[in-house]
Amino acid sequence: MGNGRLNKMQVTAIETPYGNLVTRWTERGLFSVDFPDAGQRPPHRGSESSTSAASCAGLYRLVQSYFAGLPVDFGEVPIDWSGYTPFQVAVLQVVFAIPHGQTLSYGLVAEQVGRPRTARAVGNAVGINRTPIVVPCHRVVRGDSSIGGFSGGAAWKERLLAVEGVRLYSSGKVAI
Repeated sequence: MGNGRLNKMQVTAIETPYGNLVTRWTERGLFSVDFPDAGQRPPHRGSESSTSAASCAGLYRLVQSYFAGLPVDFGEVPIDWSGYTPFQVAVLQVVFAIPHGQTLSYGLVAEQVGRPRTARAVGNAVGINRTPIVVPCHRVVRGDSSIGGFSGGAAWKERLLAVEGVRLYSSGKVAI
């Protein structure tokens, strides 16, 4: 991703009960979602891209419904998959299909990708997901059902799982 590409991004903010999510859009679709306290890229305005206002508004409504505890289908949100390897895209597409309120282990995702015994590589692919919540990487947990890592931090992962009604034990594990 060159500097010219950053200038073609549209940046929007989506209010949540926990602070504003910053979204970045390219002409291909949603490029990234950043959490307010994740220490990631600071919000800035890029020049307008050809991303439709309807896509941005649609995501805003979906996120509002999501944080109200409703299961939502992010399937209509166009995602910019550029910059990912084919394996990473395959992993993220499996993650995209994990239903609201459910979790899968890294190992089970690897099996669904058709590459068993690649749980570590799956973890790496999940770890570079630029579009959390939309591609729900928070629904991927370790084989022992502990929550594992998350780009937005453990507190955000716990919040998102709780919003979806996933039971979290004091041991840091989820009910599967």
